[in-house]
Amino acid sequence: MRVGIPRSLLYYKYLPFWKTFLTRLGAEVETSPLTNKKILSRGVEVAENEYPAKTRDYQQIILSLSEYGIIPVDFAEKNKKLAGYRNRLVHIY
Repeated sequence: MRVGIPRSLLYYKYLPFWKTFLTRLGAEVETSPLTNKKILSRGVEVAENEYPAKTRDYQQIILSLSEYGIIPVDFAEKNKKLAGYRNRLVHIY
């Protein structure tokens, strides 16, 4: 069996644990490739086809998630400005 671990959030942070655990269970562990333009373009393509709302920025995404009941409205309203800050944070990395 082959198991993929994405290079994101806590999955990758705890990669040593998951890799050891899954390897001892007999699985082959593979991590996702580093993000590049091709991966980002594919993500946008999938999001546009799968996600029912059309969005133009990250603030609008968080608000539309609340409209569809995925996250609470008060959480979206309180955090929408943080969503707009996302690009600045990513480019600092």
